[in-house]
Amino acid sequence: MDQKGWCRCVPGVNALFNRATLNYNSFYVALCEPLLANYPETLQGVFKTLHAGKRYTAVSNIGRLLVLNACGGIYTDVDFLLPNEERKFPKNIDTILKVFGRCSKINFYLPAINLDGYCLVENQAAVLNPKNIGALNKLMRDMSRCMATNYEEIYLETANNAEYLASAENKRLERSMFTSPLHTKLMKAFGKRDFNRFNRVNTDIFKNQTSKGFMLDSFGEIEENPPMLKNGMRHYSYEVSGRLTYGIVVQYFEAHLGKVSAEKYITEYWSKFRQFFAVKSLDEQFQFVDDQGQRQGMYSWANPGFSRLSKLENAANLMKGRFLSKNKMVKKMLLLEFVDGAKNVKFGRLETKNSKQNREMGLKLLTDVIKKRNRYYLRVEDAKNLLCKFLGIAFIRIGVGGHTNMGNYAVKAINEAHFKDLRVLIDPDKAQLSYDDLEAAAHINRGARG
Repeated sequence: MDQKGWCRCVPGVNALFNRATLNYNSFYVALCEPLLANYPETLQGVFKTLHAGKRYTAVSNIGRLLVLNACGGIYTDVDFLLPNEERKFPKNIDTILKVFGRCSKINFYLPAINLDGYCLVENQAAVLNPKNIGALNKLMRDMSRCMATNYEEIYLETANNAEYLASAENKRLERSMFTSPLHTKLMKAFGKRDFNRFNRVNTDIFKNQTSKGFMLDSFGEIEENPPMLKNGMRHYSYEVSGRLTYGIVVQYFEAHLGKVSAEKYITEYWSKFRQFFAVKSLDEQFQFVDDQGQRQGMYSWANPGFSRLSKLENAANLMKGRFLSKNKMVKKMLLLEFVDGAKNVKFGRLETKNSKQNREMGLKLLTDVIKKRNRYYLRVEDAKNLLCKFLGIAFIRIGVGGHTNMGNYAVKAINEAHFKDLRVLIDPDKAQLSYDDLEAAAHINRGARG
């Protein structure tokens, strides 16, 4: 990167950019400092504190807002919104933003999914109509005001994070091949996706590490004489900085949705936006299940054990996938994601109360069956059988004629590039499948009543 090349090279945008080249691809990198100068000094100070303490997630949460508010457009993590090679990408951003209509008062949008019955809003991506540049000014002022009130807690949490990252236990874990007894226990908990067990083992690994200074308890209150760690999440607490960077953004987004419900936003707006991209499923970070059966998020940046094990698993799965692809195996997570998407589909007008309950129960039972399959990959016969069971649920007719809403979802989803391996199970010779193709696979006769 040319150190002297910072300039205002984007018309209409008051920000400094520099062109960087990586693997023959060009990127324009924004300089944060001049953008920060437009906001209260508290935000500038907290930004520097977080950066110095290696709290890079919070730094990124702030940085993406600075650029988005100055430039408008679409922000994405590098592994979230990927090109959809199945369709031509629009040249004009207005074509993309049309899918949102006017569901937000300030044309500000975040990704959302339905997770076990509640709406989860994330910030791996963020969208702001370029016509609304500056619409996040109030958000940044609110964030700065809250940070001023909680500055001491932010500082202490960040200091503890830096201390934790520098610990000997952390460094050993980052190099581990999980052959030692304690690390083997962590690997087994990871393999079973057992959230509580994983955290208990984490506690044992870090049991000799206490904070040299202040520490926050589980309620975010300061402890002057912190005891040994009490749970597996305590040593990488993110409560304060997460609430004041990610949490406050989600609240701001939801406040400007107006009368649009979370469910309607997911099914009618965000789902249409997703069509322009090959979107990473947010479900992937919620594979762990706690003692109450609720899915919990695990983040690589917050947990070196999870990060290390995920990298090793991905490498192993890549090699395994190349080997197993010759034997035509199918990823279990593809089926889970496909079935899970149907939970957001609205039922038709002819649905009765009993039929709704039957469909919902059918989806839940099918999800449980798939999850109980111990292997990462499924044999073709098993995967096809499970897929057809789902289609049987999706294509049950309540009246005579017409298409079911869930059937329409199945057709639309399975024709996405992401679900190519599922499409092959139905008909390997067709690039795209029709409603009739899937209905035939479900062995449902036209006009049959459910």
